[in-house]
Amino acid sequence: MKRGLFGRKLTSKQGYGEENPSWVPKGHEVARDLAADFNGTPGAVIGEPFGIPLTAHFLGGAVIAKDASGGVVDKHLKVFGVPGMHILDGSTLSANPGVNPSLSIAAQAEWAMSHWPVNAPREL
Repeated sequence: MKRGLFGRKLTSKQGYGEENPSWVPKGHEVARDLAADFNGTPGAVIGEPFGIPLTAHFLGGAVIAKDASGGVVDKHLKVFGVPGMHILDGSTLSANPGVNPSLSIAAQAEWAMSHWPVNAPREL
């Protein structure tokens, strides 16, 4: 959370490794081709001129933490205080990847499920 001009807002910062792309050349090529096919005009999102990667996929909200005082789920995406409930969607992603998050969500869910023991009791 960060205090802004109009109150608090959620923010994120660049993680480790290569920066998130704000411009994807192949995406623009496809947009131009489709616009030509449909007699339309290709466009961009407002963040592109400023080098800010944006997505229409809203993420976060179910914070991963060590205990309920710091978040909603543990590292295996189990909800604190609700036996048997797991959150396996984009709400557990800690930052916006700047692109469609489908593979990130799938990878995180697969990782969490890989920690379920075989023939586990129902309360997992």
